[in-house]
Amino acid sequence: MFSTGTAFFGLSTDTKPSAPQSTWAFTEVDTGKAYTVVGGVWTLNPAILISGTTVKTINGSSIVGSGDLVISGSAPAFTEFSQDLGVARRSGTFDLTVSGQATGKPVMAFQSSAAIASKGNARDEAEMDRIQIAGYVVSSTVIRFTWQAPAIVVGTYAFAYLVGA
Repeated sequence: MFSTGTAFFGLSTDTKPSAPQSTWAFTEVDTGKAYTVVGGVWTLNPAILISGTTVKTINGSSIVGSGDLVISGSAPAFTEFSQDLGVARRSGTFDLTVSGQATGKPVMAFQSSAAIASKGNARDEAEMDRIQIAGYVVSSTVIRFTWQAPAIVVGTYAFAYLVGA
C-alpha cells in the first residue's frame, strides 16, 4: 500500500488505514473499487458511470447525464378490415388486397370488436364467435390469411392486422 497524503492505494486484500479522516480516499488497484470515509467508516463509492462502459446505451445514445431522454417514433398502427367468411364453416383461407408490402413478411392479426355494418353495427362478434387468424405477405399487393373457429361461423367478421418488420 502507498499514500499520497490523503489518497491511499493498495490491493483488495490490504487492510485500510485505521481511524480514517473524512478527507481520505482508498482505491483498490486490482479491482478499481474506490472507498471514501463516511461517518468515520470506510464506505464503497458507487460505481463511476461511463456511458457505453459501465452503463448501457440505447441505440447508441447515452443515458448518462441530466435532462430527459426523448424517445421518438410512434406506436405501430393496426389496419382494420372486415371479411365475409362464407356460410357454415369452421376454418378457411382468404386473400386481402393491399399495397406496398414486402413479400414473405409475417402478419400479426386478430379478430377485432369493430362495428360490422352488415350485422347492424354489432360489436360483440369477437365475444360470440372467437376466431383465430394469422397471415403472411404473399406479394406486394396480397396478404394471405388463414383462420379457424371452435364452432361454425357465418358471414362477415371484423379483423385487424399489422405487417412485421
